[in-house]
Amino acid sequence: MKEYLFVYGSLRSSGVVPAEIAAVASRFRRLGAAQVRGRLYDFGSYCGAVLDRSGNSVVHGELVELPSDEDVLQALDRYEEIDPADVENSLFARQRTTVRLAEGSDHTAWIYVYNKPTYDASVIEGGNYQQSKTKV
Repeated sequence: MKEYLFVYGSLRSSGVVPAEIAAVASRFRRLGAAQVRGRLYDFGSYCGAVLDRSGNSVVHGELVELPSDEDVLQALDRYEEIDPADVENSLFARQRTTVRLAEGSDHTAWIYVYNKPTYDASVIEGGNYQQSKTKV
């Protein structure tokens, strides 16, 4: 069965993929621009999405097909600082959600959602982390 992942930060094709996860990201089959319902927060050196299926705001990113290798999700979980023994207190959590491709089709995919209180973090208006980083 094919597994999909919605990426919205450094793992996007137009992002600078960190060296520690670059080998995994190079194996993604990129399916195109996509979005999910939610809000995107800026935490300085990274961003975090919070899903909101009933809201009007969206997070922009890409849908990727993952290689059929169970180690890929484990490597991504480590990168996203998920502690398998304590997921509740991990920085991110991996969840399934509905992703809409730019051409309009919906797909079920994994997403890494921010798993802590957002407190005073700034919402990224427009929901696009890469565009927010190119503004001067």
